[in-house]
Amino acid sequence: MNSKQISEMVTAQVIRGLEEGNIPWYKPWISNASGYQNFATGHKYSGINTLLLNLVCTQRKYTYPLFASFKQISKLGGRVNKGEKGISVVFSERIEVEDKDNPDQKKQISLLKSWTIFNLSQTNLDTKDRRIAKYIKTETPKPFDIIANAEEIIENSHASILTGGDVASYSQMTDIINLPDRKSFDTERDYYNTAFHELVHWTGHSSRLDRLTQTGFGSGEYSQEELVAEIGSNMVAFTIGMTDEVTKNSQAYINHWLSVLKTNNPSFIIQASSKAEKATAMLTK
Repeated sequence: MNSKQISEMVTAQVIRGLEEGNIPWYKPWISNASGYQNFATGHKYSGINTLLLNLVCTQRKYTYPLFASFKQISKLGGRVNKGEKGISVVFSERIEVEDKDNPDQKKQISLLKSWTIFNLSQTNLDTKDRRIAKYIKTETPKPFDIIANAEEIIENSHASILTGGDVASYSQMTDIINLPDRKSFDTERDYYNTAFHELVHWTGHSSRLDRLTQTGFGSGEYSQEELVAEIGSNMVAFTIGMTDEVTKNSQAYINHWLSVLKTNNPSFIIQASSKAEKATAMLTK
C-alpha cells in the first residue's frame, strides 16, 4: 500500500471503532503490561499505533496489550493460531528523492508504511515464558491515589488556572485556563479529564509547542484542535493509569470526532495523534 492508502486504512479503522462505540484510549484490563508493546523486542508502540491497538484490544477483549510479527513469533518458537487475523500498524520512514525544482539536489520525504502484528492471545505462546513474562506485570487496582497522580500533572504544569463559573476553557490571548469548581463535577475523573483537555490546549501556546492558530468556533482548525485536545486528555489519563472507566466528556466528543475524521483529509488522525502525543509528553515529563 502507498502512503495515501495507509492513511485511508487508518482513518477507516478509527471511524469504524468509534461508530461501534469503542472509545479510543479506554484500556479494558488492569495494568498488566507497560502500555502497547512488542513482546519479542520490548519496543513500545506510540502515536497513531497506540490508538489503533487500543481499538483492537477493546473490540477483541485481549487480556494483554502485547504484540509481535509473524516472524518474531516464529523465532520465539510459537505460532499464530489458525484463523487469526493480524493487525496493521504504521510507521514513517525518511527517504531521499530527486528534487524536481533542483535536479542536482535531493530532498528527504516521509514515506508511510505498514506491517502486520498479532496479539499474544492470538498465539500458542505461554505467558510464563520468561522471555515474554518480563513484559507482564500484575497490579491490583489502585485506590484513590490515582487522583493524586492526576493532581501532580496539573501542579507540575505551572499553568495559570482560575476556578469558578460553569465553563471549562482555555484563553490563548491571556494564557489562562478556567475550570468550574471541582465539587461541581459528577466524579473526580470527570474533573481531571476536563483539566487535562484544557491543559493540552495550553501546551499549544506559542511559548510552548506553538500549535494554536486564531480560529473561530466551529471552523475546521477549531475542530482539529478539539480532537487533539481530547485525544491528548485521554493519553494523559492512560499514561498515569486513570483508565478504568470511560468519561462522559469523551463520550460527548464521539460524534464530533466522527465529523472531523470524515470531512478532513485521511491523514489528519495520524497528525492529530502525533500532536497529542507531544502535548502528553510535555505534561507528563
